[in-house]
Amino acid sequence: MISLSVDSLRNISWSEFKFRWDVGASFKVDAQIEFIKQINTFTDNNLSILQAIELTKESYQNIYGSKSFYCTLCDRLTLSVESGEGQRSVLNKYFHPNIAIAYEVMRFSQEKNVVTEVSDLILLERDLIKNAFSALAAPAMIFIGGLGSLSFIGATVVPKMIERAAKIKDTSELPIEMDIALGLGNFFTTYGLYLAAFFVLVYGALKFFLPRLVPSTPAKNLIRTKMDNLWPCSLYKSLWSVRLIKLYGLLKKSNIRDTEILKLLKLFVPPFCRFYLNKMELGFLEGKPKRDYFLKGIISKNQEVRLSPYFSHSSNEDFANNLIAVSSQATQDVSMQFRRATKKYSLFLYLIGAVLMILSIGAVFESTNFIY
Repeated sequence: MISLSVDSLRNISWSEFKFRWDVGASFKVDAQIEFIKQINTFTDNNLSILQAIELTKESYQNIYGSKSFYCTLCDRLTLSVESGEGQRSVLNKYFHPNIAIAYEVMRFSQEKNVVTEVSDLILLERDLIKNAFSALAAPAMIFIGGLGSLSFIGATVVPKMIERAAKIKDTSELPIEMDIALGLGNFFTTYGLYLAAFFVLVYGALKFFLPRLVPSTPAKNLIRTKMDNLWPCSLYKSLWSVRLIKLYGLLKKSNIRDTEILKLLKLFVPPFCRFYLNKMELGFLEGKPKRDYFLKGIISKNQEVRLSPYFSHSSNEDFANNLIAVSSQATQDVSMQFRRATKKYSLFLYLIGAVLMILSIGAVFESTNFIY
């Protein structure tokens, strides 16, 4: 009896591990969009969400087999729909927040274009990020190439040339190219691993604090403001502002009440956004004008300007449609920020990279001449 219990526990552990591994390896954003669209095609036929999930499971089963993680995910969603709160833990665990909200909207709304709108938003965000970092790829390679070549020469070529020249001349004074190369070579040889660890630590810290740092005190607010104004950290806040404008508009268009919209959004946003949504909810309950509380602190000044004409004398339907339209326009502001930042950093990297390349070439020539 005990051995059966142990075996069953091992089977459960292995199946859970395999499921999580498959989800992490294969259930990327594109697969998530495809999954939600598949469910959406069945709800288009006026089927309940449970029927749509069951038919989605059958569709994936016919392609990937009954033991695929898609079928397991459908089973978990079915259980989550029936159990209420458990569903949100499934959505938060395995889905992009935008897609999770789209799934929730499908349960309460007759608007069938929500999934398409959310999918387009996700793809647009990816294109913005891809274009920005693609623009930096070439100058970054030149910078890294120049720094790497000069450091390599300083760590290998220059010391050998100095050793040879020491037999015939004074080597206390070196040409500036050799001196810079030697200094860089020694620096990266001594501190290279520490420098790499430092950048990994900074990346990890930013990844942790960007969603979690809530500006609830003056000190935290100062740090948050500095982070939000520093590119590419500002990218995080900019993308979330566009998301929230569009998602709020989609939910509003689905005839969901403002208080319910805020509750739903707060389930799937990071603590940083939840802080401002709580303040927004407070402003709404106090009856303040929309311009005084609507996504205040998240959206940029340009986005506030775009939204300001619709804060008054606008029906719920018009306001929802205008929010969706403004979200598309707001991406232009984000794109402009990207272009400005990438242009500035590109020029800097090109310039420094070119100087380092010239210095590395000069260090080679000077090292060759130094022994004569």
